[in-house]
Amino acid sequence: MPPWEDIYRTDAERDQTFAESVQVCEDLRQWYAGRDYETIEVPRTAIDQRVNFILQTVEYALTRRCGRLPPASATLPLPAAAERRR
Repeated sequence: MPPWEDIYRTDAERDQTFAESVQVCEDLRQWYAGRDYETIEVPRTAIDQRVNFILQTVEYALTRRCGRLPPASATLPLPAAAERRR
């Protein structure tokens, strides 16, 4: 997940400035792209929506066993595990 300025805070473990965290995120994206990995940005939404997005994306990848994942705007059914948590 890229840095999100509206909720970004520093603490004892996260001592980078926001600008530094943006640079690290970009460096990581480039590193993965250089090794033919596809990165997927988690949408900046409420926590439960972010969790559902991650679960749906993982479920899709595991069940489809494909090299490409759907766009962030794609609507996928929730995995059974996520339905039970509701």
